[in-house]
Amino acid sequence: MKMSMFSPRDLMRNQKGFSLLELVTVMAVISIMTAIAFISILHYRTLIRVNTTARDLGGHMRMARAKSIKMNTPVYVQFTDSGTAHRYIVGEDPSMTRSPSSPRTYYLQPGIVFGYYPGIQAVPNHKSNVACAIDIQDCSQKWFHFMPDGTATHQGVVYVAPQMDTSGTGLRDDRNRAVDWIAMTGSIRVWKWNPPKGSNPGVWR
Repeated sequence: MKMSMFSPRDLMRNQKGFSLLELVTVMAVISIMTAIAFISILHYRTLIRVNTTARDLGGHMRMARAKSIKMNTPVYVQFTDSGTAHRYIVGEDPSMTRSPSSPRTYYLQPGIVFGYYPGIQAVPNHKSNVACAIDIQDCSQKWFHFMPDGTATHQGVVYVAPQMDTSGTGLRDDRNRAVDWIAMTGSIRVWKWNPPKGSNPGVWR
């Protein structure tokens, strides 16, 4: 039996590894895949936040209306969209002086504001051109009352969207939500914007 004459150094010399070009290529592919995953995660996190904001706002307004009926007293709702303070307050207001007793303040989810995608259509049964994110009395006020008979003193609609979608570049038109109420009935609706696709126009549902 003949023994191999190759030394360990010879064996190591014959083994092939990855070239620098191959390593750089693999790292580039990993970086691209990581960036795509991060963008997807960011989108879905933002989508969850805007959906939660719309759902909570609609729920709090329904609770306010039910409280007005149950307690037989007007309930005040006011929206604030100045600067970074995007919030709304709800509280009993028997004298209707806009000074509610023990009001509760609710803040929108992080990164979500009272706003809308430029050029988006208005929610059905409201004026066709969206002129403001809080549309009560033709954008002239940001408050109203629910009354003990279940009605509202003013009809209105508020639009909510990720702040990044309301201006600038890279904005998306598929993450707009809205909550509206009808003065005569006090009914509250939560809407989701479905953007245009092909020949189909955009629609609120």
